[in-house]
Amino acid sequence: MNKDNKILKKILNYAKVEMKQWKVREKLNEHEFFGDMCNRDIEAIYDNYYIKEGYLYDEKGNLLSKDGRCMDEELPYFVNQTIGYCEDDYYGTAYINVEGNTFVAVSYNC
Repeated sequence: MNKDNKILKKILNYAKVEMKQWKVREKLNEHEFFGDMCNRDIEAIYDNYYIKEGYLYDEKGNLLSKDGRCMDEELPYFVNQTIGYCEDDYYGTAYINVEGNTFVAVSYNC
C-alpha cells in the first residue's frame, strides 16, 4: 500500500468514527436533558468510577456529581454543572452510567 492509500484509509476510518459519534448524539437528543443543550461532546469513557451513597466518585475518590443524579430514569446519569457569571449560560459534564462502573462523560454548554 502506498503512502496515499494509507492517508485515504485513515480518512475513511476517521469518517466512520465521526458517523458513530453522530449516531450517539442523535440518541442523546431523544432524552430531554441532553436535547435541550446547545453544545455537547463526548469527552471520555471511564471504567473505574463508583457510586457511594448516591454520589459519583472517580478512582481517586474525588466527588464528581456535585449537582445531581438521575439514576431512576431510562438514561442514568450524574451531573456536575456550573452557571455562568450572568446566570444566562451554563456548562458542565454529565456522566452516563453505561454498565457497571463504566461511565461516558459528556461535556456540554449553552
